[in-house]
Amino acid sequence: MEAHARVGDVDAIETESTHAITAIAEAAASAELKKLAWLAPVALTIEGEWAFLFADLRDALGAPYDYTGSALEALAAAGGASQTYAALLRFKAGEWTMVVQVIGPADVAWAPWAARYGAPESVFAIN
Repeated sequence: MEAHARVGDVDAIETESTHAITAIAEAAASAELKKLAWLAPVALTIEGEWAFLFADLRDALGAPYDYTGSALEALAAAGGASQTYAALLRFKAGEWTMVVQVIGPADVAWAPWAARYGAPESVFAIN
């Protein structure tokens, strides 16, 4: 587990934690959407036992995610779902676990997460 913060171009950060976090987030997003989704990380911050992932939703070919047939199809059709994704994960008992995620937020849905889950405010930095 990394013990320092990293924000920004996660394409250059090829670590075991980065891959694990992204895989967990993709599985959780796909399960909630009831349709396969891929994530293109925009920012990843790891601070101690906490990780915050901000990513773009993508399809299998890397194109923007098509909500058709997903659990958020109606919301997206009404313009209420963006192409972004955010998740808070925690490292416990030797593995990363999902704490909370938001798919297609229209606002900064993670603003209350620090207070609600006890994560440090600094883990939510997106540069």
